[in-house]
Amino acid sequence: MHCWICGSNTNFKPIVFYKNINVGLQQLWSDVVFVRDFTRLDVLTERQLITYIIIMYELYKAVDLTVHIIDELGKLIGKPLRESYIGWLASK
Repeated sequence: MHCWICGSNTNFKPIVFYKNINVGLQQLWSDVVFVRDFTRLDVLTERQLITYIIIMYELYKAVDLTVHIIDELGKLIGKPLRESYIGWLASK
């Protein structure tokens, strides 16, 4: 599970909102977004990682998980991608 829609959530490093990693721990109800096991990204192909990135950012705006997946893609292709992505986000 990655996040709750119309509720609050916690974040993956390096994304922290309001300098508080505990924002949104109280949950009464919400919809849930279930995602592929993000602890096993090493078993995914380059194409699967790219698809995962597109879905998580474009559909859910899951910036924190997207950074995590981008790090894995960078390892796979031998190119650091995180800084470019974060720079792109900052420019929006």
